[in-house]
Amino acid sequence: MNATTTTTARGNTLVLVTAILVLLVIIATAFLVRAQSGRAQAAAQQKATGREARVESVAADIAQEVANALFVKRIDSSSMTAASGQIAANQATGLTGQPAFGEFMARSDFPRLPAEPLAIRYGVDYFDSVSNLDFTSVAGGDGYLDGYNFAPFSVNPFTNWPARYGDITGEGNPIGNPGFGDTRWLASTEPVRAMLSTQLQNPVLPAPPNPQQTVSFNPNWGNLALSNGAPILSPEGLGFSHWPHMSWIPTAENGFRLCWNISNVEANWDHLVPAATPAAADRWAAGELNLGTPYEQWLPYVAPREPLVTGKDARGYLVLDPTEWQTRVGQWFNAPFDPVNRVYVPITNFNTVPPHAQMIKGVNATGVSAPARRLDALPNFLQLGAFGDPSDEFKQVLAGGAYVPTSRNLIGRTLADADGDGWTDSFWFAAPSSSDRSTRQLVAVRIMDNSALINVNTATRSDRASTNGLTPSDVALVTRRDSYDETTTVGNTVGFRDPIVGFFNARENDPEYRVNFSFKTLLPTPAAQPSQTAAKLVYAVASNAAGPTGGVDVGWAPERWEGRRVQLGAAGGNAADPYQTGMLRDLGITQEGTAGNVNGVVPFFDPSADFGLTGSSAVYGDSFVLSRAADRLSYFKAMANGGELVDPVTAARLVTLSPFGSDDEIELRAASGQNSPQTVSRLENALNSSSSMFATDILFGEFLRSTRSREESARFFDPDDVRVQD
Repeated sequence: MNATTTTTARGNTLVLVTAILVLLVIIATAFLVRAQSGRAQAAAQQKATGREARVESVAADIAQEVANALFVKRIDSSSMTAASGQIAANQATGLTGQPAFGEFMARSDFPRLPAEPLAIRYGVDYFDSVSNLDFTSVAGGDGYLDGYNFAPFSVNPFTNWPARYGDITGEGNPIGNPGFGDTRWLASTEPVRAMLSTQLQNPVLPAPPNPQQTVSFNPNWGNLALSNGAPILSPEGLGFSHWPHMSWIPTAENGFRLCWNISNVEANWDHLVPAATPAAADRWAAGELNLGTPYEQWLPYVAPREPLVTGKDARGYLVLDPTEWQTRVGQWFNAPFDPVNRVYVPITNFNTVPPHAQMIKGVNATGVSAPARRLDALPNFLQLGAFGDPSDEFKQVLAGGAYVPTSRNLIGRTLADADGDGWTDSFWFAAPSSSDRSTRQLVAVRIMDNSALINVNTATRSDRASTNGLTPSDVALVTRRDSYDETTTVGNTVGFRDPIVGFFNARENDPEYRVNFSFKTLLPTPAAQPSQTAAKLVYAVASNAAGPTGGVDVGWAPERWEGRRVQLGAAGGNAADPYQTGMLRDLGITQEGTAGNVNGVVPFFDPSADFGLTGSSAVYGDSFVLSRAADRLSYFKAMANGGELVDPVTAARLVTLSPFGSDDEIELRAASGQNSPQTVSRLENALNSSSSMFATDILFGEFLRSTRSREESARFFDPDDVRVQD
């Protein structure tokens, strides 16, 4: 019998088992990685969804605040008591015996009732608690409404000054406290205009024909003309000093609260005495200081002193004096700055005049007149890019052996740029929304009234003989006979009779008026037209020993209204102005003529009223379209119908115009007017000269300030450029 030997392939088995184990490890690793990635993605998606929901909630709350402003929020009569209600609060905070029944007036820090379901818009609260004869409290009222609590019909960015401020020189003080009969939530459309240094080549005060007086000023780090360190305000100014009003959202009824120092959020509402259980009087004082003080409003006729700048850093950015800036911040928000311990110490009572009231009223802490105190108001219109790049808002730098906040960090703690144009325009507010992983959400809010802006598609021109407010088209972009300025001859007084009311050709946009204040005024014999020289440029961007060689002078060039009246004989006849368009031509009201011939006018409009001022052969002229009221009415109807005017009887299309569209508005307002020179819209092409699109030399009469030689849309400020006011 033969024996058989069986050999087991154990090596193959081990390899197979090892391969299976490796495969299982790979599968497990892939599963874990995928699961981990999925969890990270889910967490990120959850965070993004939560953030989006909070943003939508905040936006809805703000929109609701604006909607609620249409209706009066009624005073809760149950809280108007002398024992523990608003009257007691007023008396405890020093309002006893104040004029205009101050102690019997409803306060900003007490909640009011919501609008009634059937409330009418712009209504008046029927609350009646005082005698309108002697301003004393009367049980049940005197039969006449107190009248200070109403929803205003006029939408003006204004906050009612507190009753405790009394009468404010130049402002008055309507009856009521902040939030009563005002629009605290609305921001100013434009900052207050101020003079540039370059505009004071021929400074005069007051305006001619009165005796001329030179305005003294001290140039500082900016290009604004200064007097005692503060900008010189003037409606003809091309610079801007400060916002007179910024949006304010907090009320006693909502959960928004001002956060004027985001480096220490909880300390923003610290006007309470350090006690475990503050007394009622202390709580009332804190309520008045937090909600009843108009921190969002500045005097429109007093410009704050420019912030103190100590120099530039190694990168070329401006450096604030930190103590001076923090002192002014603390003073404005009634929390004086302690420079030794580097902390804010909020006031908690009204034993003296609070710092904010001092700056508004122009008094010292004891109430004695001190007009210069008004200049200490907080500057609120600052170009963030001049003080550092965006990352500097989160940095501290080593100085003197200690880390201190950067200048941009200091500014960004209090002021924000809500519209993205690079200039501060709003406060920070703590929103009443849930926190994200223990992180509070802050928002910067700026609410503007679009109806306060001119619609270039419907506005036309002013004519002293026919403008009567018949339609919105009576709003003036230009003034008749001044849309093209024919009054350049000395002694030509005819053209000086029309009031200059057009938005485009108003004096503040008139280069001739700016460089010679006696020109274009109602004088018997006007002065000679001044020459535009490089020394009078508003924005100089290149220079040599002799002065500026490149730059922009801002102003309205009158020929831009209609464009060339007579076309050039050849396209290359004038390289700087080849077939330059104009406002009326871009809208389709006038039609381009053939080379060497006069432009035409859409037959529907009457161009006959030429008055013989410029003649049909003038290179630039004015056909006086839209001077008749009937033409302006027809124009408004056409623009309201997308540019088409239709015969109401035959339905025949009479005229088709070309309104400016959303592409023009987006480009113009994408960054609040800070135009990119690389994108030229129809509106820019109509209002600026063709030279602005390619020239690098000196340009005069550029209305929108958008040229290739001056970039305005960059968020990063070039420290090698001079600071400019846009």
